[in-house]
Amino acid sequence: MFSPSSLEYSLSKFLLTEIRKNDENFLAGSPGVEESAIQRWAFDIDRMIRLDNRPPEEIREVIVFAQRSSFWRSNILSAKKLREKYTTLLLQSKPNRLKPSNGKVHPCEIVI
Repeated sequence: MFSPSSLEYSLSKFLLTEIRKNDENFLAGSPGVEESAIQRWAFDIDRMIRLDNRPPEEIREVIVFAQRSSFWRSNILSAKKLREKYTTLLLQSKPNRLKPSNGKVHPCEIVI
């Protein structure tokens, strides 16, 4: 179990808060449902940090992007799904990341 003061728990709680900005009743059912979900999500967040080497601040940014996207907000409703789609979300959240600032095409981008 993750402590409420742990980074994993905090990011899980943040994910829930962001989801609730779109659906205020998400996981608002019976007692214990919210806490159970946060604990499950904390395991996936832990794996993202430890195994996938994802920085916590980047995870936070990707959560914000996913929940502000009209497409992704309905698809990312758990940390498990966040982890599964993380690379896609990261790349879409920074569309100009790989483009050179001087307007020149990078040799790797040339299609033959």
